[in-house]
Amino acid sequence: MPGKKKKSDNKDQNPNGVPDIENLIKLIAKTLKENFDNNDMASLANEFGIDIKLSANPSKAVPPPKPVRLQKPEPKLPQGMPPEIQTPTEPFVETIYKKDSVVIDASMPNVSKGEINVIASQGTLIIEISHKGTIYSKKLQLEANVDPEKASATFKNGVLEVVMPIVEMAYMKDFKLSIK
Repeated sequence: MPGKKKKSDNKDQNPNGVPDIENLIKLIAKTLKENFDNNDMASLANEFGIDIKLSANPSKAVPPPKPVRLQKPEPKLPQGMPPEIQTPTEPFVETIYKKDSVVIDASMPNVSKGEINVIASQGTLIIEISHKGTIYSKKLQLEANVDPEKASATFKNGVLEVVMPIVEMAYMKDFKLSIK
């Protein structure tokens, strides 16, 4: 009939000329099965993407989908940073202020006592560890003046405990603590 729109005879399109999704899914499944049947499992290990283009224009044919081989990106270092330089990791630290002392607990699993360096001063405690290429570092600003000469440090089961008595007058000198 003249003047009346004819339905599309293309089975891959609906009457409006838009590709039929159901047929596209069947085509994708068929293509993947053929690809699977023609290749061994090792070659399929990197196949994990499909590129599909849909068009609302019935005159443009939609090509059958093809598997896309994606490559894993190489890890990149920030520009200007040599690979041997790393930023220190901070150990988990808990600071407890008691009436007459400050107690600092630092969690450092798999570290030995000899790898720990602790420096105390008037209102600062610095904990540094170098363990199997990993650097731990933590600088604590204390809210009280402490006596670093009378401070004690113990290391047991991966936890460093530093106890420093609180004083009224601040010390101006740094002290390296021996760890028991």
